[in-house]
Amino acid sequence: MQIIFAGKAHPRDHGGKELIAEIIHVCRRPEFRRRMVFIEDYDINVARFLVQGVDVWLNNPRRPLEASGTSGMKVCVNGGLNLSILDGWWVEGYTGDNGWAIGAGEEYTDLTYQDDIESRAIYDLLEQEIVPLFYNRATDGLPRGWLKAMKRSMSTCCPVFNTNRMVQEYTEKCYIPSASRFGRLTGDDLKRAAELSQWRRRVQRDWSQVKVENVEPLGSDTMTVGAALEVQARVNLGSLAPDDVEVQLFHGIVDNNGEIPQPSTTPMGHGGEHTGSSFVFKGTIPCRSSGHYGYAVRVLPKHADLGSSFEPGLVVWG
Repeated sequence: MQIIFAGKAHPRDHGGKELIAEIIHVCRRPEFRRRMVFIEDYDINVARFLVQGVDVWLNNPRRPLEASGTSGMKVCVNGGLNLSILDGWWVEGYTGDNGWAIGAGEEYTDLTYQDDIESRAIYDLLEQEIVPLFYNRATDGLPRGWLKAMKRSMSTCCPVFNTNRMVQEYTEKCYIPSASRFGRLTGDDLKRAAELSQWRRRVQRDWSQVKVENVEPLGSDTMTVGAALEVQARVNLGSLAPDDVEVQLFHGIVDNNGEIPQPSTTPMGHGGEHTGSSFVFKGTIPCRSSGHYGYAVRVLPKHADLGSSFEPGLVVWG
């Protein structure tokens, strides 16, 4: 097995420069010569040869510090396999059979302990899974298992992580809706833009009056898969009207930290029941899978001409 390093450190990144110097020093040790190589003057041409030539692309920064790690996407197109922490793009791209994951997405407060655990995971994967899979050859000399993983990587990653999909998604989700919204707001001598501006000032001024007074389930705490839990919330809107807000159920499976890592949202409807400025909203949570489920109620501003309910930066949680 050969490990190839390439890259540059920012001129002011003294830690990065020290790390590169340490890698070069280790590469020159007799027991690592020809096993570890550092390629200098990293640029787009060097990157082109790397993504075309390597079998495994190693990406192992400390989670959660990976900004994206998009270089691994280019490896998939060239038939390479990724060995990466579950951060950046790989946390979405990894399916369990299209490469390898370092750890299971844990986060640590002790960085020394994190480095120790993840380095052991890398060595274990290399020794127990990656190297055997590469050298397990059929009678024709082909590594059938490796080829299967390559094809799986290309079929799962290439259609999703590519520029064509990105530009199409930007166009459909952002550019076209934004152009349509611009047309609506600027038409009729900016009438709708003026109305939206007045509405936003009013909501911004009165939002502090909005409070979730009470949340209660209308059913048993123990549910079966396929059933649904109805939830009722009493929300005091102050001087705002029900049409000015969107009340949502924020729900999903709860992890060991009491968080909901993959939430869903369900709108809560208003049937007209109210006492003064306190309105009753109801919504239903579908129970699609077993496990410890949690939910909360949140209130967001709502207007037909808002680009997004999150645009004003206002939210109230119950």
